[in-house]
Amino acid sequence: FHSYFDQFLKRKAISLTELKFFYTREGQRIKENDAFDYFKLEFNKWAKYTRNKGLNIIIFSEIPIFRGLSNPPEYWACTEEWFRPFLNKGCARNFLEKKVDILNRINNTNELLASIAKENSNVYYFDAFNILCPTKRICSSYLNNILIYRDTNHLTREGSEYLAPYFMKLLIEKKLI
Repeated sequence: FHSYFDQFLKRKAISLTELKFFYTREGQRIKENDAFDYFKLEFNKWAKYTRNKGLNIIIFSEIPIFRGLSNPPEYWACTEEWFRPFLNKGCARNFLEKKVDILNRINNTNELLASIAKENSNVYYFDAFNILCPTKRICSSYLNNILIYRDTNHLTREGSEYLAPYFMKLLIEKKLI
């Protein structure tokens, strides 16, 4: 089974809304709205193929992606150590952004992914966004006094561990384990 998804799965994870150019698997350039339709069509084919093989797919929602800070220092460089007692001023780690602003950027993608899950019996949607940003107004890089982001768009190990029980709950509820 060769398709767009063979190439898609080999790539680093990216947001559909972050792409600047959209192409079909044949290399034909298409508009953003058409790209969402194309992605859904191709994903539904893939879901059918995996369903016929007895496989399930879990789709993770987009997570909050913060704006306003370009090229922040590496996470390790902003960790206090005995040999690095003073941190760079660029190591401010408390990213804050209005939830509505983040949703305006990623909601189309999350709605698309959720609709794919609703249309396919072997596809499940994990809403990591609302777990990582549970408040109604502001998303933060800290949750319950735990740093969950290492930069503007990557979770720390603790952030991933924070998601784990919620993910396990989904797996159990959907009888996937």
